[in-house]
Amino acid sequence: MKIKRFTHRVIVALTSSLLLYSCAGNKLTATAKLIAEANKFATNADYTTAYDRYTQMESRQEWDSVTYRLATISASKTDHDSIARAWGRHYLSTNDTLKLTALNKSLCALGKDSERAELAEQNTALFIEKILGEQPTYSLLARHYAKTNNSKLKSIYTHLTETADKTKLFGTYFNMVRKEVDDKEATTLCREALKDNPNDVVALNYMAVSTYNNAESKYKKTMDDYNKNKTQAAYAYMSRDLKRVITPMYKQSRDYFERLRKAEPDNKNNVRYLINIYRRLDNKQKVQELEKLL
Repeated sequence: MKIKRFTHRVIVALTSSLLLYSCAGNKLTATAKLIAEANKFATNADYTTAYDRYTQMESRQEWDSVTYRLATISASKTDHDSIARAWGRHYLSTNDTLKLTALNKSLCALGKDSERAELAEQNTALFIEKILGEQPTYSLLARHYAKTNNSKLKSIYTHLTETADKTKLFGTYFNMVRKEVDDKEATTLCREALKDNPNDVVALNYMAVSTYNNAESKYKKTMDDYNKNKTQAAYAYMSRDLKRVITPMYKQSRDYFERLRKAEPDNKNNVRYLINIYRRLDNKQKVQELEKLL
């Protein structure tokens, strides 16, 4: 009797195992079938039907790189951008034009420019040639590098041609390259920036301060030379230099600082510079007016 009961239990257990295996096999077969159907619809550009099939699957454990790729494209094409972003993270997208185009579109819709820039950095040639175009790609990368204070901005900035991009990013770019260029090149960069944006604070500040410092240096040297040799001829040379060289420099610096004062009305440092300049220009009325602002 005991043998019969044991045998019965073994048969029941085996039968249950076979049923479970059969169900699991059927489930795997059904999932594989659904995957194949979805991939076929996506391959034939029926993205709406494909996306519907992909979302019917409760589990994505059986999805391979091909399925994730086609699912990502389908989600993006049907404006399910958050899902496209999530699915697109599976497997690399390097040199995959269709997937990168889909991801770029969805990430743009979601405002994820940093993620777009990372993709563009990894696939720059493809983004330039087939996905965004040259200037939009450089713009995307430049804005990303400026935001993250990445020195790669220095090389990208020189490729920018759009005034809006150059104006927005000039301050960050100039601060990065300032120690690497001489005063002449720095002046050239700032003059170019002021052509794009006459109110660029960084460029105005550099031009104002550097012009003022040059004027002060020449003024002090001229006065020192005269004080060492106070002759009629020395006085004539001093007067000539003050009128022809130094005064125009102070006036130029004054103009830059006045523009700065309009751009930064609360910056008292600009007022202090202007007080010194107007003293050099012997304009007592302006000195008194500005001193009241401190």
